[in-house]
Amino acid sequence: DIAWERIGKAGYSADFSETFNEDWSYAEVQALYALYQAQSGSVTLNGYTWRYTSEEFSETQGKTLGDYWLNNHNHKFIYLGSGLEGSPVPEIPGGMALALLFGFGVSYLRRMKK
Repeated sequence: DIAWERIGKAGYSADFSETFNEDWSYAEVQALYALYQAQSGSVTLNGYTWRYTSEEFSETQGKTLGDYWLNNHNHKFIYLGSGLEGSPVPEIPGGMALALLFGFGVSYLRRMKK
């Protein structure tokens, strides 16, 4: 299928690895293709959560089928007629998460005393 070939070509080509810093396995390409076919849900690969997008990139951004790119918000796109968008998974450093929880706990206890 053309859509699978485009994801596969993108995932295995040297150009793609340089653009996206990816080296997807066959199973990962299959997972993205299944996501594209289902047009719902998400797949997380290498710190990026991929979702289906119905945006028509040929009209909005002058893209052609098979194009892939990284935008200025660090989102990855693969254009297949509609397409796939990968957004970075937000990372909260372990210490930061604990500090936030501790802060909430202290403010909660203060409210309880009042």
